[in-house]
Amino acid sequence: MNSGSDQDEKARAKRQRAIALEYHDPTALPRILASGAGEIARRIVEIAEASGIPVNQDDSLSDMLAKLDIGSAISPQSFKLVAEVLAFLYHTDREWREKHKHLKDVLETEGKE
Repeated sequence: MNSGSDQDEKARAKRQRAIALEYHDPTALPRILASGAGEIARRIVEIAEASGIPVNQDDSLSDMLAKLDIGSAISPQSFKLVAEVLAFLYHTDREWREKHKHLKDVLETEGKE
């Protein structure tokens, strides 16, 4: 029997998950740079924010990416979700866009097909 506190703990653990992606080459799939839960997740987010790296919260995507090993490329199935996050950042965050000009051709053609 699951008590309410067990369900709360599972939900809290799920919210405390973070995955850092590395994506420099638009011809390659992004790679898992760091992954963790709890205190490790809080540190990943803290380091990202202190470094000016945008943070996006997506439980479905983090569930999918958490299954991958650090250093491995994301799966083709998860690429669509990651691409949506990259496109969002490109179109809403001017500073991020300036730092990632190499993605312009890829992200500005999305939806023009």
